[in-house]
Amino acid sequence: MVLRTLLARALGLRLRFDEGAAELDALGPEDELTPLVRTHLRLEHGRLLNSSGQRDASIPHFLRALETAEAAGLDVLAWLVSQEPERVRRLARLGSAGVPAE
Repeated sequence: MVLRTLLARALGLRLRFDEGAAELDALGPEDELTPLVRTHLRLEHGRLLNSSGQRDASIPHFLRALETAEAAGLDVLAWLVSQEPERVRRLARLGSAGVPAE
């Protein structure tokens, strides 16, 4: 099932957003999926929306992916760093610029 989410990602990268969304929808009801698959599903929904120009609509999906992963005890940060190192560096720079010192 994780592979199906990766197929959706590949379709999104080819700007075939509707096909990518159909792949994710074919996974079935979220409550029947494992936490790992739910995390990927929510992440890829966010990516499809973001890549299709719907940035604001993508954010809740990314947040839900994070919440799902954390609740399941998945090491999201290590996974994210291994998959998207440049984006993590950019986010770290943005975050540190906007976070007040404690």
